[in-house]
Amino acid sequence: MCKEGEKELIDWNEFENTEVIGGVKNSTALGLEDCKNACELNISCDGLDWRPGRNEGDRCWLHGPWSGHRVDGTAIGITHYDINRTEICCSMLSPVHTGRLTAVK
Repeated sequence: MCKEGEKELIDWNEFENTEVIGGVKNSTALGLEDCKNACELNISCDGLDWRPGRNEGDRCWLHGPWSGHRVDGTAIGITHYDINRTEICCSMLSPVHTGRLTAVK
């Protein structure tokens, strides 16, 4: 867990036409980025299913230890995303410019 003012590095792996059984619906996510943010904020979330063909409020499904098995390649129109959380935390603050330049030979 990162300290206040720091953010963990997060990467996503995308699997088209794939879903995981037993997700929890996040009906407040209006878009994919909202859905990803919801997963990022839930430390137990290890992935999500995005279902763009569904009605608004029924597109984002979060997954974690509560979820079942993965259905690869046969869930047409659904994309599953696995979240990769890196333990390295980076500061959200900009580095301070000292005004000095150092030549590298």
